Amino acid sequence: MRPLSELVRWVQPGTEEPANFISELAFGRIRVQPDWEASLSELTTRGAVVHVMRGGGAVDLLCLDHACKRAGLPRIGYSNVDGGAAVRAVLGGHVADGPLSGAGTTPLAAAIVAGESALLFLRTTKAAAENIAPPPPDPLLCLIATQRGLARPILLVPQTLVWSKQATRKRRTLADIAFGSAEDPGALRQMAQLALNPSDALLQAGPVFDLQAFLHAHPQLTDQMAASKVAYVLLRRTERERTVVSGPRAKSPARMRDEILRSPRLRPHLESAARSSQTSLAEVTAKAAADLDELIAAPSAALLGLMNRGLDHVWNQLYDGLVVDEEGMARIREASRSGTLVLFPSHKSHIDYVVLSDVFYARGLSPPVVAAGDNLNFWPLGPTLRRAGAFFIHRELAGQKLYSALLATYIRRLLLEGFTLEVFLEGGRSRTGKLLTPKLGVLSMIVDAALALHGRPVYFVPISIAYERVIEEGSFVRELAGADKEGEDIAGLLQTPKALRSRYGRLFLQVGSILPFNELRDEVARSTRSTRGDSLTPKARRTLIHTIAARTAHEINRVTMVTPSALTATALLCHRKRGLTKSDIVDIARNMLSALIERGARVATSLADASSPRVAVAVSEALQLFVDGKLVVQRSAGPETVYRVPSAQRVAVEYYKNSILHFFAPSALVATVLTSTPSQPVSHAATVAEACALREKLALELMIAGDGPEPFEKAVATMIRCGELVATVDGLQVAGGTIGQRVPHYAWMIRGSLESLRVMLRAALVLTSRSVPLKAFIKDAIATGERMYLAGAIETREAVSRERLDNAAHALHAMRIVRLQSDQSVCAGPNLSTLRVDEEYAALKRYLP
Repeated sequence: MRPLSELVRWVQPGTEEPANFISELAFGRIRVQPDWEASLSELTTRGAVVHVMRGGGAVDLLCLDHACKRAGLPRIGYSNVDGGAAVRAVLGGHVADGPLSGAGTTPLAAAIVAGESALLFLRTTKAAAENIAPPPPDPLLCLIATQRGLARPILLVPQTLVWSKQATRKRRTLADIAFGSAEDPGALRQMAQLALNPSDALLQAGPVFDLQAFLHAHPQLTDQMAASKVAYVLLRRTERERTVVSGPRAKSPARMRDEILRSPRLRPHLESAARSSQTSLAEVTAKAAADLDELIAAPSAALLGLMNRGLDHVWNQLYDGLVVDEEGMARIREASRSGTLVLFPSHKSHIDYVVLSDVFYARGLSPPVVAAGDNLNFWPLGPTLRRAGAFFIHRELAGQKLYSALLATYIRRLLLEGFTLEVFLEGGRSRTGKLLTPKLGVLSMIVDAALALHGRPVYFVPISIAYERVIEEGSFVRELAGADKEGEDIAGLLQTPKALRSRYGRLFLQVGSILPFNELRDEVARSTRSTRGDSLTPKARRTLIHTIAARTAHEINRVTMVTPSALTATALLCHRKRGLTKSDIVDIARNMLSALIERGARVATSLADASSPRVAVAVSEALQLFVDGKLVVQRSAGPETVYRVPSAQRVAVEYYKNSILHFFAPSALVATVLTSTPSQPVSHAATVAEACALREKLALELMIAGDGPEPFEKAVATMIRCGELVATVDGLQVAGGTIGQRVPHYAWMIRGSLESLRVMLRAALVLTSRSVPLKAFIKDAIATGERMYLAGAIETREAVSRERLDNAAHALHAMRIVRLQSDQSVCAGPNLSTLRVDEEYAALKRYLP
């Protein structure tokens, strides 16, 4: 018969002691925050680490000891845990306890001097619950005495062991009384959690407290006073860390509804609605209560846990991986410790609704409450998303004064209580791949709520979610071709299994610079000098809203990941050839990748070095992704295969090119000016002036950071520095060689937008003073564009898309050629004439060689 130790090694390779095997079996699936091991390893080189927990017992000690052993960190040599003798027996007598005062060296001091760590539990007291500094526990007094005679700093690290993601409830149940709450579970509840859902438990560390630095900064404090202050700070930090994971205290939707209805801010709106509708206040209040029942989210930690496990399968089945900006997530965690987060992600797919919630849950952050359109509120998706943290708002808020007031009050309540809020500033999904112009309705409500908060910072977090392929690309192409937008329903949901059998490449999540609301508010107040006491004037408030929208959009664009599919799509479309060989596509992709890196774009790992063989592999994989999706056709032609984008699929491929168009937009306008006269240089001033004029016509097509000529001055300087342009005495000229070939590629990137203007000019000639519905006018323009494309009057099939022609109609409205009216109709403008249209048409032709 085998000895026990040999059996243990056989069951668990590399395990030498039964205790280690049992520890791994019990605690091996408990997760730690991504940087837990690295941060603690760095701390051990700086000083003596003492772990601190708010409360707990033997199970918490065993779990932390296991995590330290597994990470190769110093063992826990002392703890003030109850039942220390039993714990010592399990851990082979390693952890010491004993008296902390009196003569001689205490066990705590001995552990620190020996280079081991310690674990101290801060006991919950009534004073702590009331935010009063509690009487200092004996271990802290001992620790302070030890630090005064020690050269190395003692670093106190708040450790939070969250056994359940369930938010703390306001009222305790009988189970809470018997077995401890989800916040402070007893040993039986901890063991049950370990047995049933061990992966739901999470260990994470809070900001370190340097005891030596604190004592040096406060030499006047006695040991007793210092211990009281340290205990208070550590209790606050451990509580804050628990809130980061579990979120604020949970309230039922009914309680949230009742609190909103009692809000003094809402009362005038209820009374006004009653007067305007000539109904009783009770009836209006009942209607408001029903609207709130439809509005308020009901997040469930249990459902989020199930979704997390299910979505792991989805990411592996649907995508080739989820690439997350971990450094950005660490910045989000740090901001969440001190304030409320408002997440502003880009919106390209319905997948966006669950990506951030899943990423936050998996990394020990409280998942956000998500603002979603009520078009998704159908059974069974609506109830499921509501339990996952979504709340559904009407797509159109105009004219709904009471509903808007309810929504604004709910948003204010969420921010006031510390919930993380997720809002898609674009309103709807981008059908073109470009970031849409931000919608300001919900943002204005968030700004008003943030202005009303005092003492709690609010942070705006721009986030880019990029896809190598989106699952909705087929419906997007149909809509851009003129079909009505498809509503979401159960039939579309049932097509999900079909999507799961396809492959869509990788999904990239990147975090921009976090924008502190208070800093933005103060900046606007200084620049506009428009304040009334402590509040902003209406003008300053509007400026603040537009500033937040512009900064957020710029940050999302700045951190958008350049994916292999976006780079490959750009190479496939930025020329007028019928097709390209793979080697030609790779060469163009390398050249454009170099330009992106020079402009500071974030690129996928496989694209980090433009000269690396990995780029060719990445481009080949992206090409295959497009071929499998029937977006690109391949034909054998001699020794090499030729790849071609069919005209019907150019709009779909352009979607992926457009996701990185913003990196080139200023350069593309400069290139368009210079390639219009390739045989002769153009003066620097004339180039910038013409680029500015073109920008006005393409204002809705191209999102460019900065006003006036500044973006184009920078673009010219960059193009000269990169060797794409040459500055001569006579002006600017396109450089020769491979690098100079980028310039016509840039111009081709916006050719479709210019050709859309030409299509719209021709379509506008049929307008009269009589209004026609804008939707019908756009459909007629699409038909005009189709004829022009077939006749060769325009070269790019992607110029004939509904979104692009709608943008062109707005450009003609600015030129007063057409007039767009508030009732979504269009008629002839004062400048509409055949002569004016012909002049504009010819002027655009000059930029389309």
